[in-house]
Amino acid sequence: MRIMALNEPIQKQISEILANSRVVLFMKGNRRMPQCGFSAQVVQILDMLVPSYETVDVLRSPEVREGIKAFSQWPTIPQLYVDGQFIGGCDIVREMNTSGELQKLIGGSGGGFKITNPNEPPKVKQLTAQELKAMLDRGEVALFDVRPEHERAIARIAVARSLDAASQKYLLGLDHDSPIAFHCHHGSRSQEAAQQLLTEGFRNVYNLQGGIDAWSIGIDPSVPRY
Repeated sequence: MRIMALNEPIQKQISEILANSRVVLFMKGNRRMPQCGFSAQVVQILDMLVPSYETVDVLRSPEVREGIKAFSQWPTIPQLYVDGQFIGGCDIVREMNTSGELQKLIGGSGGGFKITNPNEPPKVKQLTAQELKAMLDRGEVALFDVRPEHERAIARIAVARSLDAASQKYLLGLDHDSPIAFHCHHGSRSQEAAQQLLTEGFRNVYNLQGGIDAWSIGIDPSVPRY
């Protein structure tokens, strides 16, 4: 993919954005409404690690969309920057998050005092593949696979239930304090399913960040990647 040359006005605009915020994500859509699965995955990771960060919707400006690629010499979106330095795209962010390197870099959870509101509605909790594996080994969580059967035929986590009609009936019959986790291919569809379950009154709802792809990379390489 050929990357266009960076013109001076766009370079100045990008430099000012990076100077004004410590953590900046150039993405498709925004933090509340990502417009692609890769952007959604990075948002999910950042939401877990840092309370506030800047997002730039490249769909609103073709000049910025192409300009940021020239600025970083990186051909794809999303792109994460910390302290003005380019960190990487979705795959790199996921790998750094799994290793713990990203949390150290941006000083996320555990890096400061955070006031919690006891009346705040429950939120979907993000799990790394390693964290999910540990919970499954201890029998602490029920795992559901939201992907259609043709994807499950390619790759599956053995203990995960397909979210078919029978499983949905079983799920909705569980105690609302039961720990429930969802997974899909990369984490965006399962995030939606997890959020929907919160509206049913469930309180301990988890999403596997990176989906079954992260499971294959970090836990079981015999699970095919696709």
